[in-house]
Amino acid sequence: MKKFLHSCGQYLLDAVFPRRCVLCGKLIESSKQMGLCDLCLWQDYQSDEPLNEEGSGRCSLKYEDRLQQALYRMKYNGCRSYGLFFAAWMAEEGKEWAERMGFDRMTAVPLAKKRMKSRGYNQAEVIARELSRLCRVPYEELLKRQRETRLQKGLGEQLREKNMAGAFEVLPFEGELKRICVVDDIYTTGSTLRECIRVLQERWPEAKVYYWALARRNIERL
Repeated sequence: MKKFLHSCGQYLLDAVFPRRCVLCGKLIESSKQMGLCDLCLWQDYQSDEPLNEEGSGRCSLKYEDRLQQALYRMKYNGCRSYGLFFAAWMAEEGKEWAERMGFDRMTAVPLAKKRMKSRGYNQAEVIARELSRLCRVPYEELLKRQRETRLQKGLGEQLREKNMAGAFEVLPFEGELKRICVVDDIYTTGSTLRECIRVLQERWPEAKVYYWALARRNIERL
């Protein structure tokens, strides 16, 4: 009976809010995996060099074309469920790396209070929580914003670093952590993630802290 009611509920949801391909917007069946139609592939955006030179972080995809538009819809048009598919794409691309790293916690870059209030959710947290489930790494809210910052968009590298300096603090947590992964949606210059990593390493000096972003945006595009 429960299965029947669930099926009926899903049918009604699909009828009122039909699913669309995350990348192109084409109507798709609710059973479609990865949130994509038959013509769209997340692999078309897969990064050629996902790891940075120091090996301290990973950007799974390239911030281009339809992926850029999809991220915009998640952040500003209320498409919260996109985060589940973004996390699935990241896991497909980098799960083996995450397993090698042996993370004991995943956390997300926290959102500013004003943007959290207007948006209703933190897109990085939505992605991070699902990614932690897929990679079987516990999620923990380790960071919070301790001051409001300007939007990073449109700022050069030096201004981005200055804007993020002192923006985060570590939340109370009992116990020691050895390997932490900080998740974000977009990597541009890395100033936000570096500041997150800095305060986490102040709290746990012996810990290795890495980042994992969905997509990398080239600084030349600013």
